[in-house]
Order: sequence, then C-alpha cells, then structure tokens
Amino acid sequence: NESFLQRIYNILSPENSVEKDYIRSQLQSMDLEIFERAFEQLWVHRGVLKDLDVNMKRGPANWTATYREQLRQKKVQLDQILNYANGGVSKRCRMQTLVTHFGERVGAHMRCGICDICSPDSRVSLVSKRQLNSKEQDLVEQIFQILIIEETMAMGRVFEKLSRLTPSLKRQVFERIISELERVSQVSLVEESFEKNGEVIRYRKLALHPNARLQNFDFGSIEISAQKSKRRRAKGKTRTKRPTVISPKHKSTALSGRNF
Repeated sequence: NESFLQRIYNILSPENSVEKDYIRSQLQSMDLEIFERAFEQLWVHRGVLKDLDVNMKRGPANWTATYREQLRQKKVQLDQILNYANGGVSKRCRMQTLVTHFGERVGAHMRCGICDICSPDSRVSLVSKRQLNSKEQDLVEQIFQILIIEETMAMGRVFEKLSRLTPSLKRQVFERIISELERVSQVSLVEESFEKNGEVIRYRKLALHPNARLQNFDFGSIEISAQKSKRRRAKGKTRTKRPTVISPKHKSTALSGRNF
C-alpha cells in the first residue's frame, strides 16, 4: 500500500539524516513486517537515501512514479496469468502467449494450431465436465436479461445482482458459466481500469457478444467443471480418533501377546 511508504517518506528530512531506529520509533503503530517491506520498497525507488554511516534522509519526490509503474506492471502480469488460465479474453493461441511472455520474437506471430484455443473441438480436457442443471440454465437467462437492459456492466456487479436473486450462488460457478458463454461467443469480456488514490484498479466488463443468439439458445453447448470445491475444515477442530474396543472374548488373547 502506497500510504505506508508515504508515511515513512513524510518523517524523513531532505537535509538532516536520521537513523532507521528513529524512523521506526515514530511509527510504532505500524506493524514491524509492514514497516520493513515498505522501507525496502521506498529505498528501491529512491524515496529514501542512505549515507556512508547508513543514516537516512529524504530522496526525490518522484519516487511515486516508478513505484506506481512497478505496481501497474505486476498487475498486468497477474492479469496475463489469469487470462491464460481462463483461455484469454482475446482467445489468443496459448503458444503465442507463452512465447510473447518470455520475450521471444521468433514464432511470436505463429499459431500452434493444436491448443484448446486454436482447435477447441479437438481439445482433450483433464477435468470432468457436466452440462448445466435447470437452476444454472435460469442463471444464464438472467445474465442475458441483465445485459439486454444494461448493455454493459462490470462483472462484479452482475454477480451482485444475481446473488440477490439466488443467495446460494457461488462466485466460482458464476465465473465458470461466464467463461463458457464467452467461449461460445454469447458474451464478451473487456478489461477496464480506473485510478483511485494513486492506484490503478482493474476490472472486467461484461456485454453481449455481437453474434449472440439469445432465442432458442442451445444450453447443451455449455459444459462446466463437474468438480466441487473442497470444503475447508474449520480451524481448531480436529477429528477425534475413536478408541479401539477389545471385547472380553478377545481380551485375554490380546494381553497374552504382550511383554510386561
């Protein structure tokens, strides 16, 4: 969070150097681990300068520019990973995506022709699939109705609207259905962003695909993962092992085999 770096920066002086312990003493309310990480980031982006005696003073005020650019690049990389895992918003060949990611130019414009993006009909899935049940089919129709009225809407807001109608709806199931609707060209996902408090917030907007066929939609064309999400065991609760009970009939036999 940039605010932690800014708090450290505000304590520093451009003329007088101070020890790191003094800076820490002025920020006792800040968690020590957060302080250390924020201090390191501030030093990397030259917001804090060290002298030969390892004392600190304030660096140039433009440290925020490189810090925000680094954040932007990390978020872009994270989005690329998510897009790759989900098949990609632009439906780009997986081999092209990998080649471009690692900076290779040779073959960067050549499609492999065999991945699940290039050849979706011949793809082999390692995950068992199932068709939508009646409730999920109703969910698809509700998504269509929302997008007909709104034309375009943030994916998170669409989920919120659906959750009011179906409180038991899981976000994971919703995203699987959206991914399949995108695959069969019923909806389009577009990456958008806005800036808030110096940070770039990225989100996805949902809209009907130009080639969407809403009338007599073939629900059989959609298949989602049949795997259920694993339940997490509540912390502090351990499974009690049931004691072994030896019947009186076998008790003497069991004891006779022991050495005392």
